[in-house]
Amino acid sequence: LSERDRDDGLAGVAERDLDLALVYEFSLVPVVVPEEVRVRALLTDPVNIMLPESHRLARRRRLRLADLADETWIQGVRHGSTIDVLPKACRAAGFEPRILFRTDDQTTVRGLVAAGLGIAMVPWLVVPSMPPGLVARPLDEPALTRTVMVASPSSRSLAAATAMTEALAAAAGELGAVSP
Repeated sequence: LSERDRDDGLAGVAERDLDLALVYEFSLVPVVVPEEVRVRALLTDPVNIMLPESHRLARRRRLRLADLADETWIQGVRHGSTIDVLPKACRAAGFEPRILFRTDDQTTVRGLVAAGLGIAMVPWLVVPSMPPGLVARPLDEPALTRTVMVASPSSRSLAAATAMTEALAAAAGELGAVSP
């Protein structure tokens, strides 16, 4: 197992350094799939906004990005191919985000949001694991969903990789039954 940026994971599969990669795509920042790689969509994962439960917007059922123009942001990506998702989404909503901190460490994101230092985008998949004191509110922004996919070599795959792909698809199917 290794953790890589989406584009590095796809390159690893294309170069046969990896048997599989879990990758995701936002429509705002499309993925470029190498010819040597095939991808299989597993599920759609809507983006939510993580707020401290004491935040003025925490009681709302849904949010729009335009509602968040005056907020300070904690960005849950420090580098890589998806670093532009938050800025592009905010610009499309008519504002430039004030990003206080960027990190790849999701525990740090949660801690900074819980401390009231900012808000953050969070995938629906991680909402059930958020600690007490934080809330997640869905966004009314259809462009802010990510498609989670499994990438594998276009040519023959190992039996274990095929079995893992099927297990991931089955798990995604179960999650899809409880998606928002």
